[in-house]
Amino acid sequence: MAGYFLDTSALGKRYHVEVGTPEVEHIFQESSAEIYISRLAVVDLHSAFALKVRKQTISEPDFHNLMSLFQTDVAKRIIQVIRVKSLHFQEAEELISKSMH
Repeated sequence: MAGYFLDTSALGKRYHVEVGTPEVEHIFQESSAEIYISRLAVVDLHSAFALKVRKQTISEPDFHNLMSLFQTDVAKRIIQVIRVKSLHFQEAEELISKSMH
């Protein structure tokens, strides 16, 4: 079983087609994939799509539709929202530093 932690940039590709969307869709199509996002990603995705409305990249009805699709994925636990603590950030920094060597 593969676990994936998506940042907002990757998450947005599931709902709005852009460069990288096929790779993200591949992850969602894996039958045993567990997909996680932080609580911050929920707010950040909302902000990113609102920016697309302001830039007229998408319409306001599109915004509501995309957010509804996202909320459905969360409700169905296709995406699991987790709380990220300071300790998690510290561990991530350590792993990143180790991967450089």
